[in-house]
Parts: sequence; structure tokens; C-alpha cells
Amino acid sequence: MTALTIYADLGGSGSKGIYWNPRQRQPQVIWMEPQVALMNPEHAGLLDADGQLGAKEPEQSAYVQIGADFYAVGTLGRIYQGDSGLVFPKKDNAVVKLIAMVGTIWEKIVQPYQYQYDVELDLGVLLPLEEYWRDRVVLEQNIKKALAGCSFRGKSLAFKVGRISLLPEGAGGYLFHNMSLLSAGRNLKDSTVVILMFGHRNLSVLTFDCGNLPQPTNSASDGPGYIKYLEQCSSNLPGISADNPYLFDAILNGKSEFRVRGREEVFDLGVVGRIAKQIYLDAVKKFLKTKLPDSARYRLLVMGGAASGIRSQLEEYFSSLSLIENLDWSCELDEELHQNLYHADGSSIDSSLERVRLADGYGAFSWFAASKPTTQLR
Repeated sequence: MTALTIYADLGGSGSKGIYWNPRQRQPQVIWMEPQVALMNPEHAGLLDADGQLGAKEPEQSAYVQIGADFYAVGTLGRIYQGDSGLVFPKKDNAVVKLIAMVGTIWEKIVQPYQYQYDVELDLGVLLPLEEYWRDRVVLEQNIKKALAGCSFRGKSLAFKVGRISLLPEGAGGYLFHNMSLLSAGRNLKDSTVVILMFGHRNLSVLTFDCGNLPQPTNSASDGPGYIKYLEQCSSNLPGISADNPYLFDAILNGKSEFRVRGREEVFDLGVVGRIAKQIYLDAVKKFLKTKLPDSARYRLLVMGGAASGIRSQLEEYFSSLSLIENLDWSCELDEELHQNLYHADGSSIDSSLERVRLADGYGAFSWFAASKPTTQLR
């Protein structure tokens, strides 16, 4: 029995998965767009009939069947104008996104050699803190049930389900930080670490007190996410919603202008963005003021891509709270990611923003893979 290990971070800005590629003997990342849409089964049949389907990368043409229902996921989900997961809880679409991710990896590294293997799947997923407290037991049951009878792009997936791991978002950063200290002869279990997870959907404060997982009494996940920034931008762009993927891409790539379909004028994103950033930053400070622990005797680790654009302002704020000397920006993870994590084509992750967005999932994957000696696919 051999094992395929995957850890997923199903963020509102994109689904990221870290997995071990035995062919290239390295951990690799899979990126998928966040949209999911119900799909007419007849449309799935048309896709199968398209002779070009097999030539496309699976993550670009992903659809899954669970029971009688068909779902378009990722790029195909965006084409079908699916929901990106910002309105409803992540658990609502988590199973569908996980099956699509597993199916994509299966096609890339298992299916061509499946006659050689009896494969056990070890699967993990990071959840928003509130959903971790409330939904993890039911979600684990739903994952196992779906994996027992599902298909990806018209082909049945056959796995022996091994370990299922559910962790709160931010735990990956903590676990990796702890593993790094253990290798240096130190341990975080006698100290307090506060993770600030700046996510697309929300901002979380997660307190790991002497190695204990975050609890409702010392942690919160109802802070303003990057969507707050996008909502302010979209309020000045008539006809464009905050979860419009093209608006997010334009801002993420530093575009100065944005054109709205059906309108002649071009909107200045520079002006819109400056106003939105200040409103977002004010909301972040207001949340942190009430949620950060009182004591200054803790390490503060900032994670999440949404923090990158306001780093200097956050450092100024933490300095005013006398926390700047206790502050980390996932620097250990960044170097590790740059040296040891790769795209599916084998190239390194050169974008610092991409590495920031992958840090939590990579930390969880590293811990998950190391927690059980396995014979990897080879």
C-alpha cells in the first residue's frame, strides 16, 4: 500500500493544494480558481465528447460528479459563473473543491501509472476558525462519503481513504514554526503564539497558548477580510461585484485602470484603491484593538496575502503597541517555500506574494507528511 498525501487551503481568492510528486521527488502546488457551479449533466457529456478535452490541463476543465449532481469547478466554474465561496460557509463547497483537487492530482501523477499501485489517500484541509469549531466532524464524514463514490471528468476515482486531517486556518504556520524550533532544540509548547491570518474572506486572531489549539475564549475569526477592500473598490465601479474575479486579478497585478463591460469610460484604480485601502486598514485596526491579547508576552506571526499590501502600516501600528520586537512575517516559511516548493511543471515559486499565500497550506502539509512515516508513490 502506498500513500498520496495532499493538504488543501480552499481560500476565497483561490484553492491551493500542496502534494508530494513522486516522479519529480518534490512537494508541488496546485492552484485552482475558487468558483463552483452546478452543472447540467448533458453539458458534461458535451465536454466528454469534445476531442480537445483530453488536451487541456485537468485544473482548467474540472468537473466532478457526486451522487447524481455534477459541478463545474475552478476555471470551468468561473465560465459557468459559479459562486466563489464568499457568501456561504466554506464547508458548503469544500467537498466538491476537494474532489476536484484530488481528481486533478490523480490525473497528473497517478492515473498514468495506476496499474502499478494500490493507493491510500491522506487528505487534509484548512478551515475558517468558526467552521473548524462548528463543522469539522460533519465535514469529515461528508468527505469520506463523497470519496466512496465520485468521479472526475467522467472517470471514477478509486482510493482507500487513510487519514483525514482538519485544522483551523493559521495552524499550518504555527506547526511549521514549532517544527523549526524543535529542530533547533526549542519548543513553542511553553509559550504563547498569536497568529494573525489576513484572509480574503476574513481576518482571524488565533491564540496558541502553550501548544493548545485556539479556543472561543481567546480567538476570533470575524475580522475584516480583503473582501472589505474589494467591496469599497466595487462601490465605485458600477455593475461590478466585489467577488468579480477580473477585478481581483487587476488589483492583485497592480493594474492602474479597470474597464467595465458595457461602459465606455475607464476607471482609475489608483484613486479607488487608495481610498479602499484606508477604509480596510481602519477596519483592521479597530478589530485588532479589541481582539489582541492584553499581555505583550507572546510571539506575533502575521500570515495571509491580504497583509502584504498594508505591511508598513501594520508595522507602524504594532510598534505603537510595543509589539514590533515580537513580530514575525513568516520569514522562515518564505525561505523554505522558495527553496523547496515547486509549481506542477517543476519550476520554483518565485513570486513572494504567491509564497505568502501558500505558507499556511505548506506548513500544514509539512506537519501532516512528517506525522506518519509512509511509502510515497514512486
